[in-house]
Amino acid sequence: MGKTLYEYEAKVRYNEIDEQGRLTVPALLDLFQNASGFQSEELGFGIEYLENRKEAWVLSSWQICINKMPFFAQKVRVQTWPYSFRRALGNRNYRILDEQGNTLACADSFWAYVSTEDHMIRKFPPEMIDAYGTLPELEMEKAPRKIALPDNMRAEEPFEVKYYFIDTNHHMNNAKYILAAAEYLPGEFAVKEVRAEYKKSAMLGDTVYPFVSAKKDCVTVSMCDAAGEVYAAVQFI
Repeated sequence: MGKTLYEYEAKVRYNEIDEQGRLTVPALLDLFQNASGFQSEELGFGIEYLENRKEAWVLSSWQICINKMPFFAQKVRVQTWPYSFRRALGNRNYRILDEQGNTLACADSFWAYVSTEDHMIRKFPPEMIDAYGTLPELEMEKAPRKIALPDNMRAEEPFEVKYYFIDTNHHMNNAKYILAAAEYLPGEFAVKEVRAEYKKSAMLGDTVYPFVSAKKDCVTVSMCDAAGEVYAAVQFI
């Protein structure tokens, strides 16, 4: 696929599986996030580079399609590549393959490049675009980036953002919203697709107010602040 494809091999660990012995959705997100993080570090545009410039990548949305979750101790190959850069907005694909090269899961993601001081978007540095390059977009059936929230969602118990939810951008990590939202899945719910839309960053000590709509084939979770502004919306299909 060319020089801008990044991949690494992994083995599904015990702390990443559910009671059926398969990789959990939050653990899948961790594998994907690690891939793009590893690529950035190797290209010289990782955590230290961003901190020095007081800039950051902020995730706007995920769409994850799951064919089959790998099981405990299974070897997998995780891949990622960017396919579009537009001034301060970028798109990136991910996928996870088994040892035979079959796609177990894939994802599309939409990002913004922002200042960590004023939270305004910043134009990508030209040297960054040159280093990453782009590859063709992964063929997958795309869902809308925005999640339509159902009416009459039920309120659940609020929770506080703890320190172990915080990442190097000093806000609640993207995967932690999905981890929190997964708490409201029925026991027999088989997740085939996950969508997430991020609107506002929750910080350490913030209180998150979850609202849930659970239907037979779709569970939607909206996580809000006290005023009702949405931090993130997550949908499991």
